[in-house]
Amino acid sequence: MSESKGSGFQRKRIGDVPEEWDIEALGGIAVRIQDGTHFSPQTEGGPCRYVTSKNIRFGSMELETCGWISEAEHRNIYARCPVQFGDVLLTKDGANTGNAALNKLHEPFSMLSSVALIRLDDKRFINSYLLHYLLSARCQQRLKDLMSGNAITRLTLQKINAFEVPFPDDPAEQRRIAEILDTADEAIQKTEALIAKLKQMKAGLLHDLLTRGIDENGFDDPTNDYRRFAFAPSTKEDANWEAVTVRQLMERGIISKVQDGNHGEKHPKAADFVPEGIPFLMANDLKNGRVDFNECHFIRREQYEGLRIGFAKPRNVLLSHKGTIGQTAIVPEDRPDVMLTPQVTYYAITKEAELIPEFLMYWFQSRWFKRQFSILSEQSTRKFLGITGQRDLQVLLPPHDDQQFIVDRVKSLDDRITRESEVLTKQKLLKAGLMHDLLTGKKRVNQPAVATA
Repeated sequence: MSESKGSGFQRKRIGDVPEEWDIEALGGIAVRIQDGTHFSPQTEGGPCRYVTSKNIRFGSMELETCGWISEAEHRNIYARCPVQFGDVLLTKDGANTGNAALNKLHEPFSMLSSVALIRLDDKRFINSYLLHYLLSARCQQRLKDLMSGNAITRLTLQKINAFEVPFPDDPAEQRRIAEILDTADEAIQKTEALIAKLKQMKAGLLHDLLTRGIDENGFDDPTNDYRRFAFAPSTKEDANWEAVTVRQLMERGIISKVQDGNHGEKHPKAADFVPEGIPFLMANDLKNGRVDFNECHFIRREQYEGLRIGFAKPRNVLLSHKGTIGQTAIVPEDRPDVMLTPQVTYYAITKEAELIPEFLMYWFQSRWFKRQFSILSEQSTRKFLGITGQRDLQVLLPPHDDQQFIVDRVKSLDDRITRESEVLTKQKLLKAGLMHDLLTGKKRVNQPAVATA
């Protein structure tokens, strides 16, 4: 146990923590703090793994994109920075500065100087406790404050050594805190993996239903011959599915209007946003086939009524064509007034049309549509697809009954993805609350029964 529990100035800087907790600089509690090589390896390919800041994510390592170097170069780099299993790896340079993860590789590897290892005295400190503290909202803000004013986003080794961390004296309490937060992380990771699997299943289902068609029993037909579409495989002629352009759908009166958002002189600015009012949707407000009204901006009704274009109505299909490209959603029935930015197009389908809005939305989500959208948008130097270009997009148009069957099949997966996403949001909120309470000592885990709850 250290003699000093931290001065009043330290506690004010760190934030409220229990009086019996220590506050010490990392340099005083670590047995090693070291960054990787300051010289880029000359070899490309080899038997030895080479890790940079892009491989350190927020709480985990991503090794699929890591580099590989020769054994000779690795020996030189590793001699300076010998990474060990269980070390805390902290990104200290670049856009990902502040990301941290535990090294879970038993094999030795080399690192670039954008990553530093932090190894604590394992008789007094638990590395996983330090990891959770580094990833906490309070610590992340402290790290950002430490970098403010720098021309380049960077944490020097000197600043890392001087960085102060609060911790319980008892390593057992540190371990129990880390175990509780690890359990929360595991639950989050399982839910994320399930959502990723469901999204893959949805993509596969869309691919099958939109390319193989539907047989007389209502299932996709693997015998169909894919020949008729310019961008996508087709179904058999007798399936009565058409490939038509958006322009043709407009000429037939199936789509009454294709219009992007307002970009005139009265286009709302950041100063116009209010806590409640008319939703003002940007491309990143379209998420997983739904509009995220929780994160979007709002404008005053009087300002909305003074605008001339860019109004989306219930059941309009939305498509982002600039910025976050290719996201899609449907305006809900309970949102009679919605304003769009120029990043988003709305497709107004006539009530009499044999085109189900949900089907058009799912077609926009299909890999075949995304492929043609990408090809056409790449012909623009600005990597977006305006209204004129969108009118040339092809849409697969099955009979109404086939559309409804596809919508019902895919929507069941969509609904499950939505439910699991809501679970994930709750899990993340729970973990954030646990991190705040446990890493500030607001809630103590001295009793084993609490740690296993």
